[in-house]
Amino acid sequence: MPPGSGLSGQLMMGNETTHGTYATPTRGYEIRAGSGEFGLQKGITESAGLRATGLVQRGNRRRVATRRAEGSFTVDVMPRGLGILLRQIFGGTVTPVQVGSTDAYTQTYTLQDMGPNLGATIQLGVPDAGGTVHDYSYLGSRCVSATFTQEGGETPPPLALETSWHIRNVTEAQTLVTFVDPAEAEVPFAFADWECLIGEFGSEAAIDGIAGWNLAIGRGQKTDRYYANDAGLRRAPILNALTELGGSLTSDLLNKADLFDLVESDGQFSMINRWTGREIDTGENCLVEISTPMCFLNTGTPSLAGGFEVVSGELPYVVRDDDTNAPITVTYTSLDTTL
Repeated sequence: MPPGSGLSGQLMMGNETTHGTYATPTRGYEIRAGSGEFGLQKGITESAGLRATGLVQRGNRRRVATRRAEGSFTVDVMPRGLGILLRQIFGGTVTPVQVGSTDAYTQTYTLQDMGPNLGATIQLGVPDAGGTVHDYSYLGSRCVSATFTQEGGETPPPLALETSWHIRNVTEAQTLVTFVDPAEAEVPFAFADWECLIGEFGSEAAIDGIAGWNLAIGRGQKTDRYYANDAGLRRAPILNALTELGGSLTSDLLNKADLFDLVESDGQFSMINRWTGREIDTGENCLVEISTPMCFLNTGTPSLAGGFEVVSGELPYVVRDDDTNAPITVTYTSLDTTL
C-alpha cells in the first residue's frame, strides 16, 4: 500500500467501564471512505489587558482552558461485531442470548438511559506521509446521534450506519492495538436482503414500490458539563431531551393507499425493516430488524415535478411512543457470543 495513505489506517472500539478511562479496543470497523473525521477541540483563553507598546496579543498570556473532541464515522452493517455500536446508541446492558441450541445469538436493543459510565474508547490509527501509523485514542466517546440508511438504485450500497460522537479527551499515550475484525469472512447486509413491512402493529406486510429508507436517532444530551476539579475536561453527558426518531421513505406511486393516503389522513402505521443474511444454523440466519410500532408521515403528496418520470415521492416520517410498545426495537442475530 502507498506510504501514508488511508489504506494503512484503522478504527477500533472498546466499551469503557468508567467513562473517560481507556478501554482496550476489541472490535475493528471498516469505515467508509470519506468518513472517520475526528479532531481535538481546545477552549483557549487569552488575557488582553492594556499595556504600553502592545500592538499584538502576547503569546505568554495564552492558556488552554478546556479540552474535548468530536467525531463521526460510517460503516456498512455487517453480520458480526455490531454490538458495541448498538450499545453505545441505545444504552443499557445487553447480553447475547443463544437461540435454542444453535450457534446463533440474538441481541435486543430498546432505548435506555445512557447512565454516567456509558462510553467507548475509539482508537484511530492514522498514517503519516512516511507510512508510520500513529495512535489517537479518543476516551469517553459518547454517541449523540446515529442514522441507518438503505439506499436504492441499480447498484445500491449496503445498509449503512453513521454515528456521531462527543468525546471527553484524546491521547497519544496508548499503544496502537492490532486490528481485529470479527466480520472478516462476512459480507454486509445488502439491498437484496431487505424487507420493508408496513401496516397495523402485529399485522405488518410487505408493500410495493419502496425504493429507499433511512432512520435517524437523536439522543439529546447536555454535553457542556465543565466543572471545577476536572482539569478542563467535560463530564459524561446526561440525557436532557426526548430522543428524536424519524427519517424518510422513498417510494414510487404504485398503490396510493399504501402510503400517500396516510399523509392526508395522518394515519398511524407500524413499520418493520428487516435484513436477512446467510444461514448460521438450521433455521437461523444473520439478521438485523428495526421495528418502529408507531409512525406518522409528515408530508408527501404525489407530484408531477419529475416530468415524464414515474411518479415517486420522498416521504418524511416521525416515530412516536404508543404507550404500549417500545418506540424502537433493534434485533441483531449473529455468531457473536459477546459484544
